[in-house]
Parts: sequence; structure tokens; C-alpha cells
Amino acid sequence: MFGRWRGILGKKNISRIALTLMLLLCLVMLFGVQLAEVYAQMGGSIVINNGDLFATSTSVTLKLNSDNPSEVLGVMYSNDGIWDDEVYEEGFSETKSWTLSSGDGSKTVYYRILNYAFVWSVSYSDTIILDTLPPTGSIVINGGAAFASSPSVTLMLTASDPASGVDSVRFSNSGSWSSDNQGWEAFSETKSWTLSSGDGGKTVYYQIRDNLGQVSMLFSDTIVVDATPPTGSIVINDGAAFTSSSSVTLKLTANDPTSGVSRVRISNDGVWDTELWTSFSSTKDWTLSSGNGVKTVYYQIEDKVGLTSSTYSDTITLSTLAPTGSIVINGGDGFTSSKSVTLALTFEDEYSDVSRVRYSNDGVWNSEVWETPTATKAWTLTSDDGTKTVYYQIRNTLGLVSSTYSDTIVLDTNPPNGSILINSGAASSNRYSVTLDLTANDPTSGVYQVRYSNDGDWDTESWENFSSTKEWTLSSGEGSKTVYYQIIDRAELVSSTFSDSIILESTSPTPTSSPTPYPTPTSTATPTPTQGPTDSPSPTDSYTPSPEPTRTSAMIPPEAFYATGAIGIASIAAIVVVALKKPKNSKNADNLSMS
Repeated sequence: MFGRWRGILGKKNISRIALTLMLLLCLVMLFGVQLAEVYAQMGGSIVINNGDLFATSTSVTLKLNSDNPSEVLGVMYSNDGIWDDEVYEEGFSETKSWTLSSGDGSKTVYYRILNYAFVWSVSYSDTIILDTLPPTGSIVINGGAAFASSPSVTLMLTASDPASGVDSVRFSNSGSWSSDNQGWEAFSETKSWTLSSGDGGKTVYYQIRDNLGQVSMLFSDTIVVDATPPTGSIVINDGAAFTSSSSVTLKLTANDPTSGVSRVRISNDGVWDTELWTSFSSTKDWTLSSGNGVKTVYYQIEDKVGLTSSTYSDTITLSTLAPTGSIVINGGDGFTSSKSVTLALTFEDEYSDVSRVRYSNDGVWNSEVWETPTATKAWTLTSDDGTKTVYYQIRNTLGLVSSTYSDTIVLDTNPPNGSILINSGAASSNRYSVTLDLTANDPTSGVYQVRYSNDGDWDTESWENFSSTKEWTLSSGEGSKTVYYQIIDRAELVSSTFSDSIILESTSPTPTSSPTPYPTPTSTATPTPTQGPTDSPSPTDSYTPSPEPTRTSAMIPPEAFYATGAIGIASIAAIVVVALKKPKNSKNADNLSMS
């Protein structure tokens, strides 16, 4: 093609044209350099939102400036300063609505100017911090504890605003800032705070304000205030007063309506030194301290706040010993004549109470009935004479039964038996003094004493010890004489009256204080010589009187009769003298014994 044009224009003309173009290009370049120097000196500026440090919205207003606005051909704006796809805008305006890039943080808007020389100015820029999000934070009461025992707590706080920064914070017990009248204050990581009064759930509200004035949402934390200790109770063995075993069952209650029961502990001494806390249970097996006596179990409760209750307790008497007592039949008598007796009883329990007693005639506790204890009891012994034993047991309220107590008595319902013989059963006696042959028998209780009588009227006769023989003085006067005899045994049973009779044959009047000088004659007696005064019998013995004379053909001469009478009178006088010196017999004190 170039060759074609060279043919048309000619070589000379082409040279001229080229030279002319080169001159024109030089002029243009020279002129352009001069224009560039002029426009390159054109200044400008950009200000975002009137120079605010922060913006809460991506929509901002740019304030623009140029040294020579009339020379401005156009402008461009950029959020990243890279002029690749930015939109060119013709003309110049002092303000511009602009949208920052998304996301909070520092934002820079770039700006440059194109002059009529088609020369771009340097990039002008301004920076602002975009903060579209309110601040964030947290609040924790007492380190996150669920419960507090006091309204005085400590708040642990955080506050963050990465864009504009935290300016201040505020607190409230109700979340109503007007009613709480809580002002803004500088942020601190901890704060002492007083909760609202009263037990129960408590909430503390917390807000944060950033440097743009943006207020955070409400942050809060809740804690349960429990300033009241827990309550409860303890009952040993369902409230029983006594126990026979150290192993008991505790019935427990525990209550804390606010924070709830955490744990419990139990003690036998009420000194909380080594006792362990354990989980609560409504019943618990427990071992009392050793030894009989009153036992107390102590009980404490702790709630979830750590408050400890007052000490609760219950008491029970431990008795491992059976009751004791005694039984005495008929006041301790050895014998009784009746099956109906009276029991004297004692019953005692040092630690418990006596509840029941029972009795037995055989000591075999198979059908005997427990009954209310009394100090005395009417009781019937078994039949048949002999040794009788009454058995006795005691039971206390714990069910412990005593050993078997007993007492013995001899039952004797049959009176004693015996016999009496005068002078070995002789039919007659010529003496007042006789010998009684006696027997006495009581196979059960035994013979105790005996008594004798000449008249069978037991009014003044005294009891005396038994002897198989007894010297006895018959009543005065001749004729049939009866001696009566009774026996009493150790059961105080008196025998029937035994007796024996004898004929008292007298040869002389019964001695009196004035002896008769002459014997009374009889119609049958054969005269027998009497003993002389020197061998007269003792005053208590009977005597053989001289026989009365009988009128026959062989009659004794009067002289002999008178001599015999004189001898008899002398003998009587001697007997009277001796009798006056001898003590009187206890039974026949008014009679004289004669021989």
C-alpha cells in the first residue's frame, strides 16, 4: 500500500508530508506538556461525613474540593483505591452520596479528578470507621453460682465493640432504666452489686454503650437468693419412748423452698467435728451409742446455698436389760391352810416401763395370760396338800421378759392327828398326878404345839411344845376324870379334841387348907395300914387313904381304932405342912396332891 501511495504522490511529496507531521507532533507534545504541567498542579480533597470518626451506616456523604473546579473534566470514586472498574462521572460536585463497603471497620473512600488535559490528579482519600453493630458483652453473678445466701453479690462483666469501642455501661435489678435510676458509668470487669430484697430468683440486667452512642441489647444473669436456712425434723423409731436395740430407724424431713436441700448429717453427740455430710433420705438406719439409758440423735441440714439449719434432735431410751421383780406368798409364811393366797409383788425396770405380768402354778408359760401389774394379787394354789410354787414373770414396754421369779409355800388343808392315854390306858388311879402318853402327827406342815385341858373348854389353856409324855394333875374330886388334848400344826390348823378318861379312886378327902380330921367311912373297904409320916409321898402325888371300918363280928377294939385315928391325924397334919411349902400347880393351883 505504501508503495502505491508513493507512486501517486511521488517520493518528494511524501517526504514533505512526513516532515510536516513530525513538526505538528512536536508542537502538540510541547503544548501537551505545558497543559499537563498546568493541570497537574490542580489540588483536591475529600471528607466523609464532615470528618466524623465513625459512621453507623454504609451510606455516607462525601464532601469534595478542587483547586479549580472549572477545569475539572470529571471525577472518579473508589472504596478500594484500585481504579479498574470505577465509574467515571463528568463534571464536579462539592458533595456526593456514597456507599461504603460492607462490614464494620475502618473504611477509606478514594477520589481523583480528570482535567481538560486528560490528566488524572493524584488520589485523595478520607477514612471513617463504620460501626453498624451495637456493642456486645456478658454478665455473670457470683462466678456463675446458682444460689446466693446474701443480696450482696459480685458481677463479672465483659464489654466489646471492635468498631467504635466501649464508652460506658449501666445496670438494673428490674430492666427498667427509668425506675432504677441507674446512670451510665465507666466499664469495669467486676462490680459489687446489691440485689433486690427477699429470697427467690434475682436477675441483674446490663447494657453497654459504644462511642457512637449505640446501646447494646440487655444482657442479664439470674441467681437465687436464699438467706433462710433449711428446716427439718427427726423421729427415732416412729416416736417410741424405748428401744431394746441400739439399731434404730430415723425418720427424717428436710425442706428448703428456695434453693433446695443439698445434704444432711447426723450425730450421736451433737458435736459436729467428724460427722460426714450425706445425701438426704427420708429414712436412715442408725446405731445409737453404747450403754443403756437415754439416747439423743442430732440432725442438721444444709441447703444448696451452704446455709446450715439449726440442730434437730430426738430422744429414745435404750434398755437391753429385762425388768426385775419379786413374789412373796402370804407375806412369806411357810405354810397355809387354804388354797386361796395373796401374792405380794414387785416389778421394776430401770430404763423402760413395766407393761404386763403373768403368773403360773407350774412354771410352763404356754397358756398364761399377760395382765396389768399390781402390787398384790389374789391367787389360787393347785389342789392337794404339799409344797406349792407360784411362778411370776414381768414384761416391759420393749417386750423384754424377766427371768422367772417364784415363791414356795406348803399347803396343808388337813388338821393334825394324835392320841392321848392316861397312865398308859389305866382304868383308874389313886393319884391326882398322872402321866399322859401322847402322839401328834401332821405329815404336811408338821406339828407345831399342843394344849391340854381338864374340862374341854379351851378358854385359858396355853399352847406348848409337844412331848410324847407329860405329867398332868387331874381335877379335884373322886370319880371319872377326863383329860382333853389338842394339836395345832404349822399351818395353824387345830386338830379335833382327843381325850382319855380314868377313874380317880380316893381314900382321903381332897386336900384343902383345913384338912378333915377323920376319914369318911365306906361300907366295903378293907382297912389297910397307911404309911407313916416319915415316908409320906410328895404333896403332888395321890395317896391311898385308909379304909373305913366295917361293923362286923370281928370288929377292931376301940383302943386300936383310936390309935390309928391319931396316927392318921398326924399324917394329915404333916401333909398340910409340906403342901403349904410347895408351889401351886399352874392348872390346878387350888388343889393339893396327896398320897
